Amino acid sequence: MSMFVRLPHAVRRVVPTVPLRTSIAPNVTATTRQFHSTRPAQKSHNPRWLSDVKARLKRCQELDIAPQQVQKAKELSNYVQSNWLELLAGEEGFLTGKEWRGLDNHQVTWGDMDSMPMDFPDRTTVLHKLISPPNYDSDHVLLEAVILSERHQRPAARCFEDIVVFNYKTAKKTPLKGFMVDELRKTFEKQEASKKECEDKIESIIKAVEQIETSAA
Repeated sequence: MSMFVRLPHAVRRVVPTVPLRTSIAPNVTATTRQFHSTRPAQKSHNPRWLSDVKARLKRCQELDIAPQQVQKAKELSNYVQSNWLELLAGEEGFLTGKEWRGLDNHQVTWGDMDSMPMDFPDRTTVLHKLISPPNYDSDHVLLEAVILSERHQRPAARCFEDIVVFNYKTAKKTPLKGFMVDELRKTFEKQEASKKECEDKIESIIKAVEQIETSAA
C-alpha cells in the first residue's frame, strides 16, 4: 500500500499474539466501525491560522514600528517556520516527537507522485494517533494517520487504521493484554496533554502578532 495515495476507506490490519506471524488469518471477517476524524473543535482562532500568521508577520516587518517590534516579528516568524509541524499536528492531538513518527522527513520520489495529495519535489512526515483509548475488553485499536507535506506545510492526506488482535492458537480475535491497554491509555493521555499545550502556544502566537500590529496604530 502506497503511503501517498488517498484512501477512500479504512485500512484493516491484524496483529497476532502467539505465535507471531505476519500473515492475516483467512477466517477474520471485517466488521463495520465508525471512523471519525478527531480534528480539533472550532477554536476562537482562524482554522487556517498558520498561513494567516505567516502572512501577518511578513507584513509586520514592513510596518513603521519600533525596531524591537520588528525584531519580535522576525523571531516569531522564525519560530513558526521552524515549528509548524509540531504546532499544526499537535493541535489535533498527534504526538510529534521523533520517536512517534512513522516516517520522518521522507523524500518523495518521482514514482510516489499523485494528482491529489503529493507532487515532486517534497518531503513528508507521517504521524499516527489513537482515536480513542482502549478498554480492557477491547480487541482492536483505531488509529488516525496524517501525511504532512514539508513543501506546503499542511496535511496532504489522511487515513484510518483498524488494528485487530488475533490469537492463532484459538483462531479468534482476542482482547488486548492488560499492559497493552495501560500503555495505550498513557499514550492517549499524552496526546490530550500535547493538544492542550499546542492550542495554548497558538493562542499566544496570535496574541503576540496582534500586539505587534497594534503598536503600529
